[in-house]
Amino acid sequence: MPLELSEDVHLALEWTCFQRLQNPGEVLHQLKSEAGELGLVGEVEPHRVNDVGRRYDVHVDFYSVPPGVVSGLERANKDGHPEDTRYVFVGSGRRDEVAAEKTGWSFREFDDVAAERGWRLR
Repeated sequence: MPLELSEDVHLALEWTCFQRLQNPGEVLHQLKSEAGELGLVGEVEPHRVNDVGRRYDVHVDFYSVPPGVVSGLERANKDGHPEDTRYVFVGSGRRDEVAAEKTGWSFREFDDVAAERGWRLR
């Protein structure tokens, strides 16, 4: 099933998956234009996510504080979001899938999303 994004979708991309992108700025701009909110989560310090946002001129809406996938996904589940908000986590492997299940997010495998969207990988 293709990754369908809209204003009511909040999308989180796992940090190590993000680092595999050959064209990260292009991908971030694409995702930000299609999703309601965009986040980078995982074992990454907040200042590194902020640096990425500045480097590629993309506003990253949420990230992990403290570092970790679960903390990042939980941070994005803010009160006040419309009831029909969908949460989609693009990660890699069973550990990320379990984190998504634990926090109420839908999970999509990074390699599948990258292939369907034509993202170039390192």
